[in-house]
Amino acid sequence: MSPLSISLGRAAPRTGLLLGAGGVLGGAWLTGALAALSRLTGWQPHHARVIVGTSAGAVIAALLAAGVAPADILSASSAAARDDGPLADLLLERTYRSARRWPRLLPGSLGLAGRALRDRALLRVLCGLLPRGLVATTTIEAAVARVVPEGWAPHPACWIVASDYGTGDRVVFGSPGAPRPPLARGVAASCAIPGLFSPVGIAGRWYVDGGLRSMSNADVLERQRLDAVIALNPMSGRAGPRRRAPLERMMAAVRAWSAARVDAELRRLREAGTPALLIEPTEDDLDAIGPRVMDARRARRVAELARETTAAELERPAARPWMDALSRAG
Repeated sequence: MSPLSISLGRAAPRTGLLLGAGGVLGGAWLTGALAALSRLTGWQPHHARVIVGTSAGAVIAALLAAGVAPADILSASSAAARDDGPLADLLLERTYRSARRWPRLLPGSLGLAGRALRDRALLRVLCGLLPRGLVATTTIEAAVARVVPEGWAPHPACWIVASDYGTGDRVVFGSPGAPRPPLARGVAASCAIPGLFSPVGIAGRWYVDGGLRSMSNADVLERQRLDAVIALNPMSGRAGPRRRAPLERMMAAVRAWSAARVDAELRRLREAGTPALLIEPTEDDLDAIGPRVMDARRARRVAELARETTAAELERPAARPWMDALSRAG
């Protein structure tokens, strides 16, 4: 019997669930992928010992941690969705528009840019130099508050990753020793993409997107003594751009960086003895998502496609031990 079968065969396996960043369409992909995983195995993601969410993944993590089933999250992204579904307002284009047409053309955070320059982290340098975003995160907060009106998530270990806007330092809201603001506020901070969303104030500090250092942040689970980790990473990309337009090439570079980062993080987990399953978009998914990850008009199609492509990937022989083990745990 393999170590994986032994560890996940326990009555209460210590499983970590990792939900990465990816914008509106990355969040849509997550709903479809999770629905496929749950349908094929019977395993419910809210049974994970630790749930970690970054940016779009933070929204989904919050809903799961409140006990919302993946299929119910997916229903809010499907053609037959109820108008009052938990994600309905996040699938509207107007949610991501600013009342002001032009931002102030000043760097949003010189502190972030300066620290990142010393670390030679070009993506964070850019995030610090971009003007402060003008789109309010109130709709994101409202979506989470509909499920968890106040306080933190009822799940004992729901962790939401954000970044300090002044320094770029990572903060994992909800983890031991870290702040626990209202869950809706923490999720909004995790989603606050620099240059698009306004930074979110919590306890006298400003916070932005948790994907500044890593789109996946799997390394926060390194010392958690888990039996296994299931990582869903919407921003992974294993192939070059199919088109040579500048935006496509830029997004392909970001996806390649994200793929390399999650590979390194999961390799360290495996070397420490924690099996890890990585689920990521197929080429068909990436074609559907495209380079404009905030284009909410395509969210329904991305979620539906992800349910199909993820099911096909999970039925491959390499995934069979995981499916069997999760079926027993479910």
